[in-house]
Amino acid sequence: MLDLFYDPEDLVLWNDGWDHKKRPTLRKMFENLNERMGLAYPSVKGFTHDFNSATHGDPLSARWNVVLHDGVPVFLASKNLGSPELADEICAEAIPWLASAMGMMSAAFTPQDEGGMGTRPLDAAVH
Repeated sequence: MLDLFYDPEDLVLWNDGWDHKKRPTLRKMFENLNERMGLAYPSVKGFTHDFNSATHGDPLSARWNVVLHDGVPVFLASKNLGSPELADEICAEAIPWLASAMGMMSAAFTPQDEGGMGTRPLDAAVH
């Protein structure tokens, strides 16, 4: 969201479906934010590696995708839809990020005269 706020030209990509081949990578977005905001976040190389592994079912996803079937460990080659514990873990991780994202959206895209930090109307960035 900060990328969309600081780079409103990316809103066109967003509105066109955020095509994987055209959109900036998460790493690139963080690097751009580091530069623009004068921040010194540590390198984000590998930032999403664990979650990509879990999503795509590669061997590193064994942490999430090995289940017991008749007492024998079995590696799931795809999504694990039969593990309520994993769903709980994912929700516990996602809910704070969702709340943070909602706050960021409100601050970034609410006009300044209404108490937000918004300086770029969305309509102007899209057209």
